[in-house]
Amino acid sequence: MLTLKKTLPALAVILAFAAHSVTAAELKTSEERESYSMGASVANYIAAQIMKQEALGVKTDKKLVLQGFNDALQNKSKLSVDDIIKELNKRQDVLNKLEEKAVEKAREKNAADGKAYLEKNAKKKGVVTTESGLQYEVLKQGKGALPTTADVVTVNYEGRLIDGTVFDSTAQRGPQRFVVMSVVPGFEEGLKLMKEGSKYRFVMPAKLAYGSDGIAQIPPESTLIFEVELLKVEKVKGHQGMMKGMGMSGM
Repeated sequence: MLTLKKTLPALAVILAFAAHSVTAAELKTSEERESYSMGASVANYIAAQIMKQEALGVKTDKKLVLQGFNDALQNKSKLSVDDIIKELNKRQDVLNKLEEKAVEKAREKNAADGKAYLEKNAKKKGVVTTESGLQYEVLKQGKGALPTTADVVTVNYEGRLIDGTVFDSTAQRGPQRFVVMSVVPGFEEGLKLMKEGSKYRFVMPAKLAYGSDGIAQIPPESTLIFEVELLKVEKVKGHQGMMKGMGMSGM
């Protein structure tokens, strides 16, 4: 995940040479603190953009960024509004193409890594591969009801990428309650294999999860690993008030 730690100090050095240093103690009035906060907020945004662009290989002259900021504040811009828009659009076109290449490269790598992981996992003792490609392993077999598509379930779960990165978990939030049909295909299929009281581990190919686009903390073409404990199965009419997914990742 991107952070500002590497970019902000570089921008701060430029600011230190460009203006007199101001300490927090000198910001006495509301106007002074608000004004300073406006500048800091803009700088934070610019720093984040610079870091993202440099990660794609597009360099930025930070001194000129600062000069452009100061010139604009004094209404002394060296470029017209039309020229500024033209230059920024040109830069954005370059960034868009580089981002597309980076995403495609990530897709190819994740797809290859996922395929290799699935092939290796399929050979492990106790792992079953369904017709759709979902892999599951029974960690604990319950004796309760099997959920159907329209049922409401309460579960504990943890979702991981194949590199071990945890992207979602009920460990902090507690058990989650939702309609079986509201989750991604692989998760829905897996839930319908489990009896109430069971705990399973699922390995889900990208086509049964978030596919070539990914979502939030899940990169494109990611094979996912879930450990799921099915706590309760309910028959609820209308599913009023049910969650449409699970947590941040909207399973």
